[in-house]
Amino acid sequence: MGFLDKVKEKTAQALEQGKDVAQQQQLKLQLKKLEGEEEQALAAFGNASYGLWEAGSLSMSSDLGEAASRIKDVRAQIAAKKAEIAEHGSDDDDDKPAEPATAGAATTSAPGAGDTPPAMPDL
Repeated sequence: MGFLDKVKEKTAQALEQGKDVAQQQQLKLQLKKLEGEEEQALAAFGNASYGLWEAGSLSMSSDLGEAASRIKDVRAQIAAKKAEIAEHGSDDDDDKPAEPATAGAATTSAPGAGDTPPAMPDL
């Protein structure tokens, strides 16, 4: 039964790792949602500020104050979520796109060997 016990132990470890990864991804998704809320709050703040500037009365009106406090609240939530992710041992490589396997091959092939011409330089 030693072999089956080892299989059972490895399965339990893999399941635990899977749960950790799922929780980490859920935290990152929540962080992205909060960052989106921050962006919306900043846009609302900018729109309210521009309206007040255009009217010639740029001051801390109630609309501007509400937008500013919303930004402050969302930023606090973002900081807390980042701390929670760091506490779980975030692996920042998850956010980076994987490099295609052909990327290295394109740089080592002879000129003219590919089917597509090289890209034109930006002027």
